[in-house]
Amino acid sequence: GVKMKKIIILSLVIFLFAYGCLDTYKPISPPVTPPANQSTNDSTMDCNKYCLSQPHVQCAGTWNNSGTYPNCTCSYICTSVPVTNQSNQTQNQSANSNYCLSVSDCTNDCTGGSLSCQNNNCTCVMPTTPPVVYPVTNKSVSEILSESLKEINSQVFSAAPSGQAYTAEEYTWTYYSANGGNAPADVPVGAGILANDIYLNNQNLLPGIYGLAFKIFTPTSGPNNDTVVKGLAVFLTEPGLAKYNTITKFNLRFKVVRPEVALSSCAVEKTTIQKDTLGRLLYIYDFSCGYVAKI
Repeated sequence: GVKMKKIIILSLVIFLFAYGCLDTYKPISPPVTPPANQSTNDSTMDCNKYCLSQPHVQCAGTWNNSGTYPNCTCSYICTSVPVTNQSNQTQNQSANSNYCLSVSDCTNDCTGGSLSCQNNNCTCVMPTTPPVVYPVTNKSVSEILSESLKEINSQVFSAAPSGQAYTAEEYTWTYYSANGGNAPADVPVGAGILANDIYLNNQNLLPGIYGLAFKIFTPTSGPNNDTVVKGLAVFLTEPGLAKYNTITKFNLRFKVVRPEVALSSCAVEKTTIQKDTLGRLLYIYDFSCGYVAKI
């Protein structure tokens, strides 16, 4: 019996010791890692301050935070289009210099036109140039030459100083008279015309020439002792004297008469373009020459 009592007492002591140990053990929660460079003992830190230091979507917005530091829940709410979309727009604009949202974005050179932004593209709209309309004449080349010689005569005498007198010599050549009276329609357009009676800068192949007329005004009395030479050349479909002007000059040799008449230092003073009744262009050149000689 005594032995049994000892066993019971020993078992009771062991039980009470074990119970006391279990009662004093409590599980410890793992510590929350504070933000970098911060301490859990930082009494000035709260979730709002902590969240402001955290990365978020790049857009205009507000923080919506909760929790107690250091156990914070950070939430950022955008109130406008994220910058990431705007950066894509910037990339598009960089890749395409014509990209635009409004015409104010367009900096393209649009001299003579107007800029517009259409479908996010800068567009230069140029004004429409109407087609050139040339006057139509039903006059023959001979009639054009004849009327022009009358105008030349009037101009020279109107511009002459008081007491000035001239003798005038008139020279006329047409393709019709030189080629048996053929009409322009009988000659292929653009064909080179071999004008054996006329030389331009020592060349007698004059594409498109259909008429030539000029007047030589030789002074007989008065203050002006200079000879005046003015004329007219008509070309069909070919701008035969287009490259000549008051700087770039040409020479003519008129072999229709004897002695031949040589004109030099000739300058185009005016160009008129008309259409004949067949719809072809007539290039009419008014010219004057500085020197005349008879060979």
